[in-house]
Amino acid sequence: MLTDACPRRVQLRIEGKSVLHAPTALYRGVLAGEVLREYHQTGMWDLTPSMVVSVTASKVKAQFAAEGRVMTDSVDSNLEEIHAEIANITTLYISRFADRFKNAEFIGCELPCRMQIGKVKFASHLDLMFRDTHGSICGEPGRIVVWDWKWRQEAPTRAYLSRNLQLALYWLMVQRGSICVSPAFDMWQKFGDNPIVMWCHLPALKPFARATVVKDDDGMEREYTKGEFRPERSIIRDCGFRDGMQEFAEQEILKRVELMRRGLDIAIPDPVGCMLCECEPWCRRFDTAELGQRTQ
Repeated sequence: MLTDACPRRVQLRIEGKSVLHAPTALYRGVLAGEVLREYHQTGMWDLTPSMVVSVTASKVKAQFAAEGRVMTDSVDSNLEEIHAEIANITTLYISRFADRFKNAEFIGCELPCRMQIGKVKFASHLDLMFRDTHGSICGEPGRIVVWDWKWRQEAPTRAYLSRNLQLALYWLMVQRGSICVSPAFDMWQKFGDNPIVMWCHLPALKPFARATVVKDDDGMEREYTKGEFRPERSIIRDCGFRDGMQEFAEQEILKRVELMRRGLDIAIPDPVGCMLCECEPWCRRFDTAELGQRTQ
C-alpha cells in the first residue's frame, strides 16, 4: 500500500472507506495472473489455455465472493470476451516464453516477502521469481529475476519504471529481506542477490494492429507490418535498477512512511484512476458532490 500512487486512497482503504467491487480491469488482471501462475507452478505448458482460464475463473470468483467483492455489470456481461482475450494472451505467452522457462530454475509465484528498513517493517508478494540459469530470458546467466505481470492500457516508459517504488521494494526484498519460498511450510530464505526486476507487459504480446515503426530487439528502427508480433523489448521491460542506489531507494520508500505518519494523505488525481477508484465516493472534491456518493 505504501507504493500506491495516491496516498489519499491508501488512507481511505485503511479506514475501510472503499467500495468492494471488481471492475473489468481488476478481474482481468487477477485472472490473467492466476492463469499464468498455474502454468509456472505446474510446469504443464501443454495445457489448453481456454480450459485453464475456465477452471481458474471459478477460483477467482470464489475468492472475490469471500472478500465481499461484487463483479460489475460490465464484467458479467462480457465474461466470454474477457476469458477469450486472456486465453489468447496466455497462448501467445506460452509460445514466446515456455521453452525458455523450462530451462530456468523456478523459485516460486506469489511469494510472500518481508524486510526491515530502520525500524519500519515491510511485507509484500512477488508475482514470479526465478533464476535465469542460461540467461535466455534476461541475457545474464545465473541472475535471479523478479518478473511482474501487468495488464495496463499504456506501456511503461523507462523513466517511470526507474522510479517505481513497488518494483524498487521488490528489488530490495531479494537483496536485503527474506522470501517465503514455500508458503505451505512457512519456509523463508535469504538470497542476498541483486536481482533483475522486469515488468512483463501482457497486452504487448498481441501482434501489431497496423503497420508501425519501432525499434527491434537489436535497437534498430524498422517497420513492422500489420499482424507481425512485437519485439520482445516491448513485452519485457527491465527496470534497470543499478547497484549502489539501494540506499536512495530506501530513503524514497521511507518518505512515504513519513507522509502517512504525519497524516499527509494527499490526493493525486488521475484522469482514469479516479473514475475507477474504489475509494472515490469518500475522497474530498472541489464541487458539490456529497461524500459517500459515487460520481457518475
